Amino acid sequence: MPIAVVILLVAGPVIACSAFSSEPQYTYTVVTTTPPGPVFQEPQGKIGDTVTLKRFSITVTDLEEASEYGQYKPQDGYKFVAVEMTIESRADNGFDINPLYARLQDANGEAYFLTFGGKEPSLEPQFKATEGSKEQGWITFEVPQSAQGFVLVYEVPFSSPVERAVIDLIK
Repeated sequence: MPIAVVILLVAGPVIACSAFSSEPQYTYTVVTTTPPGPVFQEPQGKIGDTVTLKRFSITVTDLEEASEYGQYKPQDGYKFVAVEMTIESRADNGFDINPLYARLQDANGEAYFLTFGGKEPSLEPQFKATEGSKEQGWITFEVPQSAQGFVLVYEVPFSSPVERAVIDLIK
């Protein structure tokens, strides 16, 4: 019984305050959509090739390194690497095209995830894209100046078997 009283005394004011607060209360959850570890898989294609898997196909059309994109600048000792791609749904029941499924991996196996703000137009998510739907745009990554030997990994989370496209970005 004493534990219940303590919980009510502690939780009561929090509930009361949040119920009368004019400010909305937000809870943020960070979800990693791709495994953070390196992928040691032979690339299925290179810049200009279309890699076709069961539910999607992906074509990387360009790669660009930059020290800034408009108001966006990388932190000291880093650079931007932007990758332009087209992703097409091949799924008759819908496929989620999502820039969060992409990561850049360097020759040392270090993985880099997209940065918000960079080369435009950016690849926009398209949820439940019907078969034949395409989305084209750029994904920008912030990487150390010394990083090189990149591959793009586009991996659909929770797919079984794993649907992963690995594309060699060495020009």
